[in-house]
Amino acid sequence: MNQQNWLPQRALNAEGVPRRVGVEFEFAGLTAEEVTTCLKDLYGGRISSSHPFEHMLEGSQLGTFKVELDAKILKQIAATHQANLNEASAFETTTFDLLSSAAVQVVPWEVVTPPIPVESLPDLEPLIETLRASGALGTRHAIYTAFGMHLNPETPQTDSHCLLGYLQAFFCLYDWIHKQEDIDISRKLSPYINHFEDEYVRIVIHPKYKPSLSQLIGDYLFHNPTRNRSLDMLPLFSHLKPEQVKECLQDDRIKSRPTFHYRLPNCDIDQPKWCLYDSWKRWLLVEALATDDALRQDFCTAYQQHLNRLTHALDNRWIHWVEEKLVELGWVS
Repeated sequence: MNQQNWLPQRALNAEGVPRRVGVEFEFAGLTAEEVTTCLKDLYGGRISSSHPFEHMLEGSQLGTFKVELDAKILKQIAATHQANLNEASAFETTTFDLLSSAAVQVVPWEVVTPPIPVESLPDLEPLIETLRASGALGTRHAIYTAFGMHLNPETPQTDSHCLLGYLQAFFCLYDWIHKQEDIDISRKLSPYINHFEDEYVRIVIHPKYKPSLSQLIGDYLFHNPTRNRSLDMLPLFSHLKPEQVKECLQDDRIKSRPTFHYRLPNCDIDQPKWCLYDSWKRWLLVEALATDDALRQDFCTAYQQHLNRLTHALDNRWIHWVEEKLVELGWVS
């Protein structure tokens, strides 16, 4: 596939360096050893492990990968057990082994890639194919497997105008993207990818909303004091204004970084036609609309009118409007 198809319109960050993106995959069905072996076979490097629930691939051609069981309490137990291994009783060791066996049946492994240049994203497609061939199980495997794929694209700029543009673009395109992604029922029922309330959306898309960076962050925190959003801005805001975020939220799971945290897509890794590019190209539509101020304002005005309809939540009129507009623009076929 042509690498140019993967590039956003704004390919450079604020320092003039090619933007990077990190990806997180959640899945079950494989052991940590099988996952790390797949990674090493594809990208080289050295495998290391601090405890059974966290593994690293260091020195690979793409950088450092992390493979971890996506459950904080289990990793804490594992770290404590590893630190006191010589003193652990037979009962404690047996209990830990049973806990480990049970955990891997219901808690997903998460592969966290290093931040890589956007043009290198196609290099991750063979990883998906290899994990699928090895038996990885994705979102639709069972009702409790609400597995996701998270995209963490670096921001092109960090001023309020740029970031507001991304929020506006995402809000306007969200319903259409949600339909295209075919979000699994297990993820719809979970809180992890809750969308934003209409009250906050109305604030953000209003033509007179021209906030400073501090106001943009403050309004976001007031209406969204949670990581559980389809587009989680907390890592980015923590990077830009750490004290302002800490005054509102004390959550050590918020990892400060200069990226958006797009959490919506399923991880349908066991589905033969599922690939990274399909979700990435939908994010690129957000990028394109965020870049075009005049076009984005047209979308915002139309979306305001849609939200003012009493029955706006009961039909698909907005999805059809967006579809027709994207086709007209030549952005989708």
